[in-house]
Amino acid sequence: MLPVAATLLLVPWATSRRLLRRWEGLVAGSWLAFGAWLLERVGGVKIVLTGDSLLPGDRVLILSNHRTRIDWMFLWCWAARLGL
Repeated sequence: MLPVAATLLLVPWATSRRLLRRWEGLVAGSWLAFGAWLLERVGGVKIVLTGDSLLPGDRVLILSNHRTRIDWMFLWCWAARLGL
């Protein structure tokens, strides 16, 4: 991450900030998608999506009924499957 941040110092501030945010989003999204992939492929978990369909650009609030990290893993699987 340091070489990426160092190279962005040579670019104007607004552009470098936008590029850094895009890079961070790519890294974070890849990490979460990898966790979802592990859960489904290696762990053998089957995710079944039911309910209303979502259209691109819809704003939704998703609530989890437990306060554990495993609930978030299922939500990451759901988001990765929908490309969110």
